[in-house]
Amino acid sequence: MSNLYIGPLDFNPAGQSISMVDLANPDFTRYPKFKDALASAKTAELAAGDAIYIPSLWWHAVQSLAPVNMLVNFWWRELAERNAVPFASMLHGILAIGRLPQREKEAWKALYEHYVFGGKDPMPHLEEAHKLALGARNQDLVRGMKAYIAESM
Repeated sequence: MSNLYIGPLDFNPAGQSISMVDLANPDFTRYPKFKDALASAKTAELAAGDAIYIPSLWWHAVQSLAPVNMLVNFWWRELAERNAVPFASMLHGILAIGRLPQREKEAWKALYEHYVFGGKDPMPHLEEAHKLALGARNQDLVRGMKAYIAESM
C-alpha cells in the first residue's frame, strides 16, 4: 500500500480513498515507490459493450481512450448483510487503537488475527449458543452489538 501514496482516508470527493500520484505524469522524485506499483500493474483495454470484474479492494484506475464514453460501476459484495461496514470499522480502529503504545497495538493485532482474520472458529470449545458475536447472527444480536459500539463512541 505504501507504494500507492494514498490520500486522506476520511475525505475524498469521489467517496473512496485515492492515490495522490498523477498517473498521466507521475512525479517519481516525490513518489519514488510508485515505480514498484507500476511494475506490478495490469492493463486491460475494453471495447464498446465490454465489462470487467475488479475484485473488492483492488486498486485500479480508469482512463477513456475515446472522446465520448460511459462508465457504470456496480459494487457487489458476497455478503448481502449491511450489518458492518469494513471501512467504518477501520476508521474506528484508527481512532481506538492507532495511537496506543506499540506493545498494546501488538496485543490488539493478535486479538484481531485470532477473532477476525484467523479463518477458523476461534471458540470451538463453546456451544453455538454461547459464542454470541462469533456465532450465528440474528437481528437481536446485531442490534445489541451496534448499540454497544454506539455507546462506546
